[in-house]
Amino acid sequence: MSEDPFDHVAFLSRSKTRVCLLALLSDRGPTSRRTLRDRLEASQSTVVRSVQALERRGWVERDDGVVRATGTGTLVADEFCELLDGLDETTDLGPFLQWFPHEEFDLDLTNLYGATVTTPSPGDPYAPAREQTELLRTASRVRALLPSIDIDGTRVAHERITNGDLATEVVVGHDVRETICDGEYARLFGEQIDAGSSVFGLDEAVPFYLGLDGEGVVQIGVEDDDGVPQALLETDREPVRTWADDVYRSYRDRATELAPGDFA
Repeated sequence: MSEDPFDHVAFLSRSKTRVCLLALLSDRGPTSRRTLRDRLEASQSTVVRSVQALERRGWVERDDGVVRATGTGTLVADEFCELLDGLDETTDLGPFLQWFPHEEFDLDLTNLYGATVTTPSPGDPYAPAREQTELLRTASRVRALLPSIDIDGTRVAHERITNGDLATEVVVGHDVRETICDGEYARLFGEQIDAGSSVFGLDEAVPFYLGLDGEGVVQIGVEDDDGVPQALLETDREPVRTWADDVYRSYRDRATELAPGDFA
């Protein structure tokens, strides 16, 4: 029998019962065939065929009606279930990863496992933007990279900043810099700076939204080529926080701090 790992993966992938049976034996230890039928909710013939197929691989063994996973079978079960978990996580992250420029930024994507991803839907096309604004409503301190801006979120931040409930430090790209230095944005940002917040302007674009609160939460927001929000990821995992701190500082360090006089 071929020892090609792809053959093993294909063998397990063709039968969910084989996977569940092997995982069950790996977790429970020696188990009767009757218990296997009950736990898997499978027919006797299905369990018998699955046990025989796994036995031929050397992954299970039988003794007086009791089935147990071999050492190799236990390792295979652990590795395959880990693969399935990783695929499940990757599927959940798909809408975010589609637009996140991960090849340009040194972020271990496995650290994103378990993160919450908010995406638009026909009934709620602005769901990512609402989650982003929610951070401004609840946090006491926020640092952010802003590739784009909206007036509603700016008004929420302005109210909390001028009331002394929120401190912010933001870095904006060149397009956003032009926007916030005119009209209502200019008034709002000028008053925010007067209240103690800081705004830094870049001569380059910001590649994605990055928000960091004072409690360890990180938000990463991605947009499509037309600037429409596509996904907002939120996590509190420490490796992501460390990465986000480094990315934020790298942009802030090459930006210019804006003064009240910059807002006409």
